[in-house]
Amino acid sequence: MKKIKVILPVNCPDEWLDDTAGSLNAVKDADTELSVGKIPWGPPVIEQHYDDIWAELPTLLEAEKAEREGYDGVLIQCAGDPAVRAIREKLSIPTVGLMEAAVHLAYILGRRFSIITTLEAGVAATEDLLRLYDCTTRCVSIRVLGLTVQELMDKEKTFDATLREADISVKQDRADVLIMGCALMTGLQDVIMERLGVPVIEPHIAALKATEDLIAMRLSHSRLAYRAPQNNNRTLPGGIGA
Repeated sequence: MKKIKVILPVNCPDEWLDDTAGSLNAVKDADTELSVGKIPWGPPVIEQHYDDIWAELPTLLEAEKAEREGYDGVLIQCAGDPAVRAIREKLSIPTVGLMEAAVHLAYILGRRFSIITTLEAGVAATEDLLRLYDCTTRCVSIRVLGLTVQELMDKEKTFDATLREADISVKQDRADVLIMGCALMTGLQDVIMERLGVPVIEPHIAALKATEDLIAMRLSHSRLAYRAPQNNNRTLPGGIGA
C-alpha cells in the first residue's frame, strides 16, 4: 500500500477537493491510498509570486503533519510548486510538485513544449520555475488563457480558450508537447491530443505517477541536495514552536 497526501496549497472551496480526489482516484494505482486536503489559512488561489508566499508556510506545516501521520509521499497540488523545496529539506518522504513533474516528462515525450496557463500576471512565476528546473531552452512559449483560476470552473469557456491557445502553440510556436499550466485545467487531454496530434500533459497526473513510482522504488530526495534545516527556534504566532 502506498499512502499519499495530496495538499491543495490554497484555502479553497471543498468542491475543489472533491474534483481533485475524483480526477486522481480515476488514474491511481490499485494499491495507492490518497488523502486530499487543503491548507487551513492562506490565499484562495495561487496566480503569482505574492500568492506563493501566502501559501508556502501553511503548506509546509501540512506536509510535516502528513509525515508524522505515516504517509509515504506528498503531492503539492499546484503548478506553481509552492514550498516544494522547503518541504524536501524537512521531510524524508518523497515530495513532488506539479510543474516539475510535468516539464521533465515533456523532455521524454518531445523536443519543444509549450505551457498553457491562466493569466499574464503568472507568467513570470512560471518562467522562474523553468529557470530553476533548467528547462528554458526547450520551452518555446507560455500561452495565456486570460481566465482567472475561479473562471476555470466554467468548463465550456475553459475548453474553448485552451483549444485556441493549444492550436497556436502547435502551429505557430512549433511545440510538439503541451503542458496544462494549472491543476484545475483537467479533462481536456484526450480531445486536444486527438485534434492536434501531440501529447498533452496534465501536471497533477504526472505528479501522482511520479510520486507513486518514487515510493515503489523506495527513492526520495538526496540529503546532499536538500539538507535538513537547522534548529533555530522558529516560532509561529502565539509562541507555538516550529
